[in-house]
Amino acid sequence: MSIHWQQLFMTSTTTVMLFTKIVKVTRRFTIIDWFFVK
Repeated sequence: MSIHWQQLFMTSTTTVMLFTKIVKVTRRFTIIDWFFVK
């Protein structure tokens, strides 16, 4: 049970880290696009 919860926590943290990284990258690109469009 504890191993299962630990694995779940690890996968969730890695997913969150990936999601935040993708969001940062997309936000940066959208800001660049917005400046170019303006």
